[in-house]
Amino acid sequence: MRSRSLPKGAYGDGDVASRLSWPVSIERYIGTWTGPVYVLTDSQSFSAAEMFATTMKDNGVAKTIGVRTGGDGCGFMASGDPLVLTHSQLRFRIPNCMRLRADGTDEVAGVAPDLPVIAVKGESRRGRAARAIARITQDTPPRR
Repeated sequence: MRSRSLPKGAYGDGDVASRLSWPVSIERYIGTWTGPVYVLTDSQSFSAAEMFATTMKDNGVAKTIGVRTGGDGCGFMASGDPLVLTHSQLRFRIPNCMRLRADGTDEVAGVAPDLPVIAVKGESRRGRAARAIARITQDTPPRR
């Protein structure tokens, strides 16, 4: 894939470069972490949190762990009354903004995690965290 920006070091002066292009400010960190990355999601992951998780997942940077995100795509960009069906009075809240993912789907119904860790009734947060860590440990390749 070809980059749309100038090659590393093309600006010359680092201070000027960081003012012209924000990616330049992170160049020194590229390649710093080479281990696996996991993003924790839950049913309260909406909007920017959902976008972050799906962007990391779609670009092969991270796997998601937890439960399905809350959905709604990028949300409700314009205010307005919900749609109400005349006979049943059923109300619909329909997102008026949508982001398409790499596979052509959207986030409206939420995004399923790569590594599901479903809450167990009566389980403590510490217990659930321990199960999440165990899933990551199982998924992580052994160190050489």
